[in-house]
Amino acid sequence: TYDVLKKYFRLNADSMVFENISGPWKWQYLEKFQRDLRGHRFDNICSAIQTIFEEIITEWAKMCIIKTGIKNVVLSGGSFMNVKANNLILNLPDVENLFIFPSCGDESLAIGAALVKYLELKPDGEIEPLGPIYFGPEYSDEEIEKVLQNYSGFIIKKIDNIEDFIAQ
Repeated sequence: TYDVLKKYFRLNADSMVFENISGPWKWQYLEKFQRDLRGHRFDNICSAIQTIFEEIITEWAKMCIIKTGIKNVVLSGGSFMNVKANNLILNLPDVENLFIFPSCGDESLAIGAALVKYLELKPDGEIEPLGPIYFGPEYSDEEIEKVLQNYSGFIIKKIDNIEDFIAQ
């Protein structure tokens, strides 16, 4: 499966562009995938895609560092919600620091546009560090238990080593 999918995309190291080397484009992929991957297991397909993505994106990160000399890496977008690939980038020998912007939706465009305008207005380049990202309200164990007690059918049980309990 890996060998089949490896023939679809590559990174052009000179231009730093991700290239489609398989021929089809957009809706035509469906026919090509059906033809090329018939009989391949879904889990093998997923594994191959993950591996190829990791190879291409880490090579791209290496090339960016080589071309720019910048070893403090900041990444953003949906591709960088891939924890395995991020870990591989973090562990590249030339990466000193890695920051993954915690938003990968369309709102990131507005944030990026605001930063560009800010840097235009403030040429010294000083940007305040990103503070805590709001993930919603917090509730204590006691507050959660109180709410759950109002509903029948819930059993509240505290488990000391929750990870081992879930794993078993």
